[in-house]
Amino acid sequence: MKTIDAVLEHIYERVRDKINPSLTQITSLLAEIGNPQLTYPTYQVIGTNGKGTAARLLAALLEREGLRTGLYTSPHLVSARERIICDNTPITTEDFLTVWEELLPVAERWDATFFEVFTAMAFIHFKQRRVDAAVVEAGLGGTWDATSVTQPEAVLLTSVALDHTRRLGETREAIARDKAGAMKAGTPFICGERDPALREILRKEADKHGALFQLPEEFLQVEAEEQAPELTTLSVRFTGAPAPVTVKLPLCGGYQVDNFLTAAAAFASTQGRVPHSELIDLTRWPWPGRFDLVCREPLTIIDTAHNPDAARALFANIAARFPRHRPVVLYGTLADKDWRGFLRVIREHTDQLLPLAIPYKRALPAGEFAAGVAELFPNAPAPVAAAAAWRTAVSRYRPGQLLVACGSFHVAEAVYRQLNLEPFSRQPLEEACPTASG
Repeated sequence: MKTIDAVLEHIYERVRDKINPSLTQITSLLAEIGNPQLTYPTYQVIGTNGKGTAARLLAALLEREGLRTGLYTSPHLVSARERIICDNTPITTEDFLTVWEELLPVAERWDATFFEVFTAMAFIHFKQRRVDAAVVEAGLGGTWDATSVTQPEAVLLTSVALDHTRRLGETREAIARDKAGAMKAGTPFICGERDPALREILRKEADKHGALFQLPEEFLQVEAEEQAPELTTLSVRFTGAPAPVTVKLPLCGGYQVDNFLTAAAAFASTQGRVPHSELIDLTRWPWPGRFDLVCREPLTIIDTAHNPDAARALFANIAARFPRHRPVVLYGTLADKDWRGFLRVIREHTDQLLPLAIPYKRALPAGEFAAGVAELFPNAPAPVAAAAAWRTAVSRYRPGQLLVACGSFHVAEAVYRQLNLEPFSRQPLEEACPTASG
């Protein structure tokens, strides 16, 4: 197969949306190719919201210490290469295709799912690059997630919220117990969830699994915090350290501070020390799609929030950073999300909504979406493609408004494409990413 697009189409045709609630298949597949995931230290990051950000921040902390670090996350924004990163650089198209051709016969023999294929590809690439450590983000839950085949140095949990309820459970308590399935005996479990009741559930689960339950505040505390639309500056004191250190994050929002604390606690727990230097500057490790200020005129934020808890965090951040701006929301969703709950959160903050029709088989049907929108936003137009919604938003834009694109990674991708913007490099797409998925 000559292109990444062709590889993706092949995988989509074979597995569609299949999810395998078992580790038998991925375990057998990896054993056949020599268990590459066991040839370097790994960190597994789980959680409902924030796990991709915490994974990115932990990888950055390791890299700035001089460690060659692999990072595996999902989904991607505009290129599948973004899922597999080494030393802050996505896998090249050539390496992607080489790893795929190597894995193809084994993946088909074991009838691997889409996520299992990409997980195995990441493990292979990291072994080939001889990484010193790899940080892997779980795709769904914890008990049966393909990344749970690792023997991690630590498992990090960022948060527990209602998402994927049909597969993980109808309550936050049930979802917490599913995520606890990633715990390993004798392995630190860094719990970034702040709800006391959920913490207690997770603490008891850690006892059952023989995991070492740890809280971020055992390792560090924030003494001062300064938020800006594109940056967060912290004064952080690590436990036992004589003086605080300054931390600069390429993110904003109080919830992003929590993600950093979880990542930094994992570093301190497993490395047995605090990061070097009086300044921990992580701004050269940007993480687009997370309250990403992509344009000043029209003023535009892209955020991949896709459930009500994430929506509440997003709009709290907007209120704090842009209190005088009126949000105009471009929102699209997949059918398996709590989109009605998300719409209710939007309605608490604005009556300006432009619903997006996502061209993807798992998207919410346009008719059902339109009917639900009409209940809360009677003046909203019918769902349309991102290009049309973007043109409408730009043509109607007035000073004092803030365009907010949210609801799905598909929405984020569509708006980056409308802006002709490669998310990481900020170069035009045709220069930074010459093919649609390359």
